[in-house]
Amino acid sequence: MNIIVKNYVNEFIYVFIVATLSLSVIFGAFEMIGGIDRLLNGGASIIDIFLYWFYISPKDTYYIIPMSSLLCVMFVFGRAAKDLELVVIKSIGGGIKRLFAPFILIGVVIAIMNFLIGEFISAPLIQKAHDLRHKIIYKTERDMFKTDDVWLKGEKGAIIHAKIYLPNEGILKNISIYKVRDNNFSEIIEAKSCIWCGSKWILHDVKRYNMEDSTQVELQELVFDGLRSPKIYNERELVPDEMSFSALYKYFQVLKATGYNNQKIIVDLFAKISYPLTSFFTLLLGIAISTGRHRGGGLVNIGIAVFIGLVYWFAYTMSLSLGYSGIAHPMIAAWTVPACLGGLSIYGYYKIPE
Repeated sequence: MNIIVKNYVNEFIYVFIVATLSLSVIFGAFEMIGGIDRLLNGGASIIDIFLYWFYISPKDTYYIIPMSSLLCVMFVFGRAAKDLELVVIKSIGGGIKRLFAPFILIGVVIAIMNFLIGEFISAPLIQKAHDLRHKIIYKTERDMFKTDDVWLKGEKGAIIHAKIYLPNEGILKNISIYKVRDNNFSEIIEAKSCIWCGSKWILHDVKRYNMEDSTQVELQELVFDGLRSPKIYNERELVPDEMSFSALYKYFQVLKATGYNNQKIIVDLFAKISYPLTSFFTLLLGIAISTGRHRGGGLVNIGIAVFIGLVYWFAYTMSLSLGYSGIAHPMIAAWTVPACLGGLSIYGYYKIPE
């Protein structure tokens, strides 16, 4: 029995590695093709394009692993069921659950591995991809790598510092503006917030210090023309895909300290935990389906797996969207669909006849 189990485990691992790497390459190529026009227009070389594809592929691996787990386990055991191998194992007294026991451990390992890929491989490489893309398109370094404790170079030599930048809302909080003339500070402006109003930035609760004549003025509002449209700066900000769980949590804590509750960040935090667990649940579900009463072969099971994967991805994306928009609680938005899949998978595995 141990030899049989070992053979199935080896077959699954081999198919899983080949399928995951192949799908990552394919999806990475499609993603690269989708944005290749801007890269080529920016004068990207063949090496730049290859590097960009190399940097974005791990992100696709992260998202593909749950589907790959489902595909591969259904292929392996669907073929075994069609060839009556499982019937033979039952007839010689080999417990079918004993055959699947190592795959429980494999599912746990895959889920942990998926989380670690997102933390330590996908996030930093996606940041490199966006840095490279920005450098090619805008011919400058991507000098804004975060949205807390931000330093910006404004128009007319102004230097801007903000404690928090909220790119989706176009808001800078706790902002200080240093204007320079003849290599000396000519004016310092401090404001509690700076808000983009469609065509201009407006400072609120302003203190204006003139360093040349040592005067101070307090204003409720002040139009500031030293910053460009926030769209320019949004190209440079970090997005959740570029941030590990710990980095995203730290950013959330900074936002919370300023009294700002960003629903999307909270949803993404929960999703960074819930999504890797999907790999474990899809593996269990694949075992349950492939050992059921239908006698479809590997290709039939692959078709079933693709259908399940598409339905799951659509439901999961819709659930996250409800969380982003504030309709659903962040935890409910990130965990409802994985929890439903988990319950279905565990039930299906429990009902596998010995």
